[in-house]
Amino acid sequence: MTEEKKVNNLELQELFEAALKTKTEIQTLSVKDVENILGCSRWTIYRLIDDGLLVAMQSMARGKIRFTPKALQDYIESTQINPKKKKEVN
Repeated sequence: MTEEKKVNNLELQELFEAALKTKTEIQTLSVKDVENILGCSRWTIYRLIDDGLLVAMQSMARGKIRFTPKALQDYIESTQINPKKKKEVN
């Protein structure tokens, strides 16, 4: 997961909007869209799916792997590091 590009929530929202601009039907993302958003290779994406870390669905018509924006957002949020609160010294 060191290949992943760290993004904040505002950047994430902008990336989602850009990726979904051309999507008019059910809003899903392709592997290529997810590559661009996460900044990693398609093989890393397939590994994340195989490891159960990223939820994907397979199109019945063509067998292509697709992602919902919610699934991608859930994955990104699960990988964010939250700083620990400093303990007060009395």
